[in-house]
Amino acid sequence: FGADAGAGEIIILHPRNGLIRHQDTLVIPLLVPDAPIVAWWPTNPPANPAKDLLGAMARSRITDAANSDNPEATMERLRRNLCAEDVDLSWTRLTVWRAMLASMLDQPPYLPILKAKVSGPKNFLSLDLLRAWLRLRLDVPVELEIVEDAVAITGVYLTREDGVVSLERPAEDQTVVRQPNQAPQPISMPIRTDEDCLSEELRRLEPDEVYTEVISSGWDLMYS
Repeated sequence: FGADAGAGEIIILHPRNGLIRHQDTLVIPLLVPDAPIVAWWPTNPPANPAKDLLGAMARSRITDAANSDNPEATMERLRRNLCAEDVDLSWTRLTVWRAMLASMLDQPPYLPILKAKVSGPKNFLSLDLLRAWLRLRLDVPVELEIVEDAVAITGVYLTREDGVVSLERPAEDQTVVRQPNQAPQPISMPIRTDEDCLSEELRRLEPDEVYTEVISSGWDLMYS
């Protein structure tokens, strides 16, 4: 195929019987020498991607626990078997949120955050990862507010001595930055697609140290 997709090839394999146990030997002859290998599981990943026949060959392993049959159980298995080369798209969907929040806190008056709150849908992995990141980075309690019928994160609220700094999403394609004594600032921020997230991970292909730290340390801090 070519055109807008770029020059390349798609090969679809349907291994049967004993070949299911030798997927690596089926794929190796099809690979371009010295090209980086990325393994992506769009739905249910193996419990330990690094030990998977295809995952063991990959320089980067991308999962999407949110699209698995049981997102919470899947994420727990991925946490137990985490390797530096692993990343989940539930985390990649937070890139713009994390960048915006960091930018907001990088402005005066540089007051300490006393507490935080996040809001969004129930059982939403990206929301849990955002809570874990904030808990780890700010070292303050992070409250969770469930918003019925929400399809993505709807807001982050950071309380300081001078008031509340917030990043709210009133619509799917827009957020509003609110800071004490300042006019609200609307910003275009559409919900990221899977293509957006995959493109980001394919550009990087390096271990995400922050994700590793959040999953291994920040996640448990949410419940402490």
